Amino acid sequence: MELTTAMSVLLSLLCIPLLYWLWNSATRSPSSAAAAPPPPPGPTPFPVIGNIPDLLRAGELHRALAGLAASYGPVMSLRLGMASTVVLSSPGAAHEALHKKDGSVSSRWVPDNANVLGHQDISMVWLPSSSPLWKQLRAVASTLLFTSRRLGASRGIRECKARELVEHFRARSGQPVRVGLAVFEAVLNFMSNVFFSEDVVDMGSDRGKEFQELIANSVAETAKPNISDFFPFLSALDLSRRRRAAASNLKKFYDFFDAVIDRRLNSGEKSCDLLDSLLELYAKSQLERPLIRALMTVSHIL
Repeated sequence: MELTTAMSVLLSLLCIPLLYWLWNSATRSPSSAAAAPPPPPGPTPFPVIGNIPDLLRAGELHRALAGLAASYGPVMSLRLGMASTVVLSSPGAAHEALHKKDGSVSSRWVPDNANVLGHQDISMVWLPSSSPLWKQLRAVASTLLFTSRRLGASRGIRECKARELVEHFRARSGQPVRVGLAVFEAVLNFMSNVFFSEDVVDMGSDRGKEFQELIANSVAETAKPNISDFFPFLSALDLSRRRRAAASNLKKFYDFFDAVIDRRLNSGEKSCDLLDSLLELYAKSQLERPLIRALMTVSHIL
């Protein structure tokens, strides 16, 4: 029985390089391989797993990247599983890529855990800059969100929320206070009032902690390593369970903002806020409801 188990494990391990070779051969065309420029210098990747061990040796990612950059320069290539990555580790290289060559690098790499609930197809964060929808959302954001008129109109809200924060601290003079949570709640209420004229949380309430944890978890799930990103042919299995966690968090945001939109539509009230402006576009069939929900979700997470 033990011999059979050992043989099964051995065969499974031997299948991984074979699957990698087959996937690599199927996705690489001879003409494109011949025309592709050579990658930047970098450490020699291990079979199958690539340079992942090189990033684990230093214990901390930024230290590992700094050590590799000292050996291979400010622009280096790494292979993480099946993913080829170029790492820029100097201000000059980053400026060259993001400022002078921004058109070449503007297409966004979409992590596997962003491919949930169709979010990757409607979010400004993940849509490629060549997408007509991305250009439409960018135009909406630039005309409604980031105008000087809109920023000026929000001054009163900023001052109000700052006073509420000061009063919250004054009322708890001499008591322990979670400053980070209180500031987070004030900023969250400022954002929600700009968007839809409501406080999302009461200062010091458990709901504020829930929102903080939800936003923190959403950001953390995007940053965590995911086997599906390193080996895309395994993405259907979701071995790291990142996609399931991301879908759960995103659904909570969608449910919350759906309720906000429904309240505004059912009440018929006009608050002259961002939601009113977005719903005007929705009434003219210039913006679909899922796009409004996605815009509000991204604005509150970021």
